[in-house]
This record gives sequence, C-alpha cells and structure tokens, in this order.
Amino acid sequence: MGEALHRGHHVTAVVRNPAKYQDLEGAEVRVLAGDVTDSDAVARLTVGHDAAITAAYAPGAQPDVFFPAAAHGRRRRH
Repeated sequence: MGEALHRGHHVTAVVRNPAKYQDLEGAEVRVLAGDVTDSDAVARLTVGHDAAITAAYAPGAQPDVFFPAAAHGRRRRH
C-alpha cells in the first residue's frame, strides 16, 4: 500500500474488520469491509478500480482451496 500511495495512486483497502484499520483511512485511502473468498463481494468492491493486489492470508487454510477462491473470485459464478 505504501508503494501505491508513494506513486500517487488512490487505494481501497478491503479488510474483514475495518474498525481495526481506521488509522489507515485518509484522503488517498478508503477502508472497506469485504471477504476475498466471496466472489460477489469482490465483484462489487472492484467496480471502478484499475487493479487489485491481494495480501490475503488464512492460517490453517488449505492452500489448494483458499488461494484459488481468493485469486479467481470474480470468475466463479454460481
């Protein structure tokens, strides 16, 4: 996030609990609640954005299940 801000980008940080990250909010940063494994939420939150970078981590999650869901959330449709 620091690098994106340094380069002049506006940043939207999607986190599970925005209350824990209020210190990040500012003129160039929006903090929103979201779940990277929920394809509908990812689709809604990325409207109007040029790029998405994930730093998702789930201790104990099975990587072959968690990461494909997070990485391809927009492509999965029910």
